[in-house]
Amino acid sequence: MELIEIDDGKIKSTGIELETTNGIPSQSIRKFHMQVLEKAKMAIAEQSVNERHASTLVIALMKATLKKSEICSRY
Repeated sequence: MELIEIDDGKIKSTGIELETTNGIPSQSIRKFHMQVLEKAKMAIAEQSVNERHASTLVIALMKATLKKSEICSRY
């Protein structure tokens, strides 16, 4: 899928991004996200700041502008 490459013995991202289904419930995607979150929790507990990298994206939206959907109605 060419998502990673090995450069000088180091694994690097190629920068290609994937997008999952939008608005369609998927047990596989849900399971994947839970696994990623569990790995992040383990890294915070077991690795030093220099050994880990984590990032978060926060988007501010006005509730009034959101399209009414099952996902948005929970918030």
